[in-house]
Amino acid sequence: MCTRVFNNRDGAVLSTGRNMDWANPFVTTLNVFPKDTWRTGLPADDKSGYPPVTWKSEHNSVVAAVGGSAISDGINSAGLVVNILYLAGSSYEPEKRNPGMKGLSVLRWVQYVLDKFATVKQVVAEFSGNTELVIVGAAVPDEGGGEAKPAEVHMSVSDAKGDSAIIEVFNGVYQVSSNRSYRVMTNDPEFSKQLTLNDFWRWQWDPANKHRTNSLPGETYSPARFARAEYFVNHVRIEADENAAVAQNFSILANTAVPLGVEAPADQPNIAPTLWSTVALHDAQRYYFKDAVMPNVFWTDLKNTGKFKTFPSPGECLNLLVEAGDNYNYMAGCVNERYSLMHDPMATQQQS
Repeated sequence: MCTRVFNNRDGAVLSTGRNMDWANPFVTTLNVFPKDTWRTGLPADDKSGYPPVTWKSEHNSVVAAVGGSAISDGINSAGLVVNILYLAGSSYEPEKRNPGMKGLSVLRWVQYVLDKFATVKQVVAEFSGNTELVIVGAAVPDEGGGEAKPAEVHMSVSDAKGDSAIIEVFNGVYQVSSNRSYRVMTNDPEFSKQLTLNDFWRWQWDPANKHRTNSLPGETYSPARFARAEYFVNHVRIEADENAAVAQNFSILANTAVPLGVEAPADQPNIAPTLWSTVALHDAQRYYFKDAVMPNVFWTDLKNTGKFKTFPSPGECLNLLVEAGDNYNYMAGCVNERYSLMHDPMATQQQS
C-alpha cells in the first residue's frame, strides 16, 4: 500500500511523488492552510488522556486529506514535502507515560511538520530522541463505505535542498533515518529492512556486478515496488524542465501502481489498488494530483496565492472535494480558483 519517490539527483528538478493505495475508495479532499494560525494536535473528542500539543503555523501549505480529516501528504511554502505511508507494526504508545508529554494525533502529524519546519534537518532534530511528543493513534476515517482501519504509518520528508529522511515509531520511540540517497519508501517491513532486502536488487544493476541483469521483481508486494521505484528513479535521464520532471515522476509511480480491481487475498491488507497519485515540485511549490479513474492531471499553485479567489486568513482554510466514494470531481489544469473557504478544523485559540 503506497509508494513514495523523491527525485533529488544532481541537476534534476526536485520532485516528490506518491501513490495512495487503499482497499476501497474514500472521500478525498485538498486543503490549503495559511500560516499564522494556532492549531491543536488532538480533536475535541480525543480520549487518550494526553494534553494536546499546540503550535503556530509558520508556513502556508496544501495537503491531501482522506476520509475528510486524515492528512496524508502535502507541501509547504518552504518547499518541504511530507508523506505518510502504511507501516504494519507501528506502535505509538510509550512504555511509560511521563509528566510533560503532549499528544499529537497521527492524522495531524503531517500538518504539524508542514506548519513548523522548512527543512529535513529541522524535522530530524525535532524527532531524534524526542520523548515529550507522543503520536496518538487513530483510525483512518472512511466515509466511502468501507471499514475504518488503524492509521499505522511511517513518514518521509524531503526538502528543497535535496535532503531526505524517514521517521518511524515503535513502542513510542522515534526511529529516524536520514540520508540524501533515501529516494524511495514503500510499506512494511520497516525501512532498515527494506534497504537490506533491496540490496539484492541493487546488485542486479550495479556496475561492479560483471554479470548484471537489470532484472526487477514484478509483484505488487512492498519490497517489489520498492525495488522497481529505486531502479527507475536512479536510471531515468535528468530532467531540468518542470513539466518533464512531473511527467517523469508520474511515470515512475505508474510502474509501481497496483491495478484497480486487483484480486488480493482477504488476509493481505498490504495489497490494495492505487486510488490516486500526487507529485510535488519543491521549488515551484506546485502540487499535482491525478486520480486513477481520471484522464486528467490538475494542480494547486501554492507560490502564487493571488491565483486563489480568496486566500484564507488565520483560523480559516480552503477546501476542494476531489472524490467522494465512487463520485469524482473531474478537473484539469490549475484549480486554485475552485477552492471554497471553510473553518480550519485544527484551529485553536491563540496561546499565551
